Amino acid sequence: MYYYGARYYDPRLSIFISVDPLAEETMMPYQYVNNNPINLIDPTGMSADGWVEWETNKGEKQLTFDSEISTKDEAIKKGYTNVDSVNEILFYQGETESYTLNSDGTVLDNNKTEKSIDVGFNPIRTKDGYFISENNQVKSLDSGLQNAGDFLTYLGIGASVTGVGAPLGGVLMTVGEEMNIIGTGIESSYLISQGKVKEGFTKFGISLFFIGTGNLGVKATQKIAGKEAVENGSSKGVETVVGVANTVIEKTIGKDTENYIVK
Repeated sequence: MYYYGARYYDPRLSIFISVDPLAEETMMPYQYVNNNPINLIDPTGMSADGWVEWETNKGEKQLTFDSEISTKDEAIKKGYTNVDSVNEILFYQGETESYTLNSDGTVLDNNKTEKSIDVGFNPIRTKDGYFISENNQVKSLDSGLQNAGDFLTYLGIGASVTGVGAPLGGVLMTVGEEMNIIGTGIESSYLISQGKVKEGFTKFGISLFFIGTGNLGVKATQKIAGKEAVENGSSKGVETVVGVANTVIEKTIGKDTENYIVK
């Protein structure tokens, strides 16, 4: 017989010879991982911090990591609706996407770069309707600030480029940038508090770097345009273009640089 931590398995009969110690919660006395060993695993045979597979009353499918949840009953008591299961590790296979949902709340993108994604900061919406996230208030606050900051920044860019609302566009871009800075600061502090010092300082350092390059670009533009153009506002268009270019570079090359440095 093989010992799997919580009970013994008889390979000749292909069964566990004792009842699952959590049978009252799972209602599966002799089964293993709900008879679904392709997508589910159970390393210890006992409850653990895990992924809650549930559905909202509107029919929205959710895979949520919650460090306070160990069992299906706990998930229901906390307010999760239509709970299907609570698992330490999950494997998600969609039409074009596949993810491994790890026991620490991170998600491994199997189809692309196999890069680890912290869904607390970067939730995933799959093409077939699943929302993969983490129930963490600090991370949710950061994610909300950065998403709102991005929205205001791009809205400001649109207003400025079209020339319809250049003054308003400049204000929106500034507010968006400030919200992004605050969000990045929260994320960096959280990462450092969790022992991920390199990731935290790298993220905040790159953000400050691009703030600096944006300011230098605007000042250089103003110097080239001349004092008169700055005073009468005729240099605003070029300044906006410089700001747009800096924002786009930060969101693309800046993110790749951050990943490369951490790696």
